[in-house]
Amino acid sequence: RTALSIFAACAAVAILVTSASLPNGFVYDDVWIVERNEVVHHLDFGELLSSPFWPEERGNVMWRPVALSAFA
Repeated sequence: RTALSIFAACAAVAILVTSASLPNGFVYDDVWIVERNEVVHHLDFGELLSSPFWPEERGNVMWRPVALSAFA
């Protein structure tokens, strides 16, 4: 029971701390990687695993399938 209470308290603190940032928009490269990258807007894991991290118009030289999957 004590472990559950500690976990609940940590979760509550984490939610409280991050809740202030939720209304903010994307910044810097988030616009290109998340907001404008159509690959992360649907759950096609084959496409996520084979797509570059950056969209073509931004010079797609990196491959990060785990990061793209986290954004999807």
